[in-house]
Amino acid sequence: MRLSAIARGWWQGLFVLVLPVTLVVALLPLRLRHDTFEHTDKLMHVGAFAGLAVLAALAWPGRQRVVFMGLIAYGVLVEVLQRFFPPRAASMADVLADGLGIALGLLLSSWLVKRL
Repeated sequence: MRLSAIARGWWQGLFVLVLPVTLVVALLPLRLRHDTFEHTDKLMHVGAFAGLAVLAALAWPGRQRVVFMGLIAYGVLVEVLQRFFPPRAASMADVLADGLGIALGLLLSSWLVKRL
């Protein structure tokens, strides 16, 4: 079933609201406690970008390649900006985690679109 134009508009609006929130959170001087799980930061990247990918794919169905490339570019931008916000630092591993999250989000969204 195809999403209606109204539904796509709602997903687009939500995506536009969530995107800058993720940037602000990514630039905050947040220090994670690594004593509970060593890769908490990477899981946060996967989760955030999976969520963004689901929203974007529902907002622009059939544009998975554009969504993937756009969100990868956004992840790289976040990492570049983090260099200017200590104690944050740029990390290629974070971009890889973003890519994994985007891929998982696109898989989930394709499953969701078939059921909406």
